[in-house]
Amino acid sequence: VRSPPFVLLLDTAARIPWYHADLYRLTEGPEIDTLGLEEYIHGNGLCVVEWANKAPSIFPVESLKIHIEPVCDLDNQRDFTITASGERHIDLLKTVGDLEADR
Repeated sequence: VRSPPFVLLLDTAARIPWYHADLYRLTEGPEIDTLGLEEYIHGNGLCVVEWANKAPSIFPVESLKIHIEPVCDLDNQRDFTITASGERHIDLLKTVGDLEADR
């Protein structure tokens, strides 16, 4: 899913509902509170939040976090760091690691 310009929250119908929030243009606090993002985070789908560091208090302790950093010397290349907290997310990360090892 690409990050559409000027869309704060995108709801995509799929086998598993996909919610994509982009907090880049928002300031911390009241603007973010009005999105109702907690309902999506604790809902029945997958909630992906860009610029999540602007609202750290709304995320559950148990989660999967993906940090994306550009590679300085390479165009369109990114380094991904994935961290998991909570048994469910740690198991998920291990499963993804196992899939990568099989390639």
